[in-house]
Amino acid sequence: MSIKLNLGSHNKDIGNEYINIDALDLPNVDLECDLNIIPFNFKVKKKNKLDTPDWDFLFEDNLSGRAGFILKNNFADEIVMEEVLEHISFRNTVPVLKEMFRILKVGGKLRIQVPDCEAAMRAYIEKRICTCVSHKALVSDPFLAFKAKPNCPICKGRAVMDPERFLYSFTGAQKHKYDTHLAIFTKEIMTAKLRAAGMTEYKFTDNPIKLKVEIIK
Repeated sequence: MSIKLNLGSHNKDIGNEYINIDALDLPNVDLECDLNIIPFNFKVKKKNKLDTPDWDFLFEDNLSGRAGFILKNNFADEIVMEEVLEHISFRNTVPVLKEMFRILKVGGKLRIQVPDCEAAMRAYIEKRICTCVSHKALVSDPFLAFKAKPNCPICKGRAVMDPERFLYSFTGAQKHKYDTHLAIFTKEIMTAKLRAAGMTEYKFTDNPIKLKVEIIK
């Protein structure tokens, strides 16, 4: 069985094959973990997805699931961390990346997505922020989803981001205690952090407002 972890899942399921992990005790969360603490210390919330031989080691001395545990080295085939790393202190970015790399199998994939603060700053300087741009993507193609209305009298169809999205890029939505941004990322900053964590094989995907990067161990 392939082990896939969705770190910082909140209330989103990205596929039944992923183990959902979050600091909040939400209905879809399988493992509870505060990702600000290194090494990651997990607490079992639901066992239905964990009832496989790959996870047997978790329950040998921890049948109740109440005590914390740390995942083994080279354990996961894939780790997804979308819209999460910016919620962790910039002082902990490299340690968190190293911890994920420790857990990841050789040849495994780590996928990270964060707000592109350089894109937000560029949009601000170029006065390309307008309420006519959708706050959330309405179509799958981000280059089509975040386009200004051609007949907008304010931006004349030039905008690439709405004001709320610009603010959230730096502050977070602040809907709960973990929903505040404690780090900002540009492509240059992300690249430096990846290299500092010992990651050398990575590829960025083009996106107008997000930094999306896939790392191979």
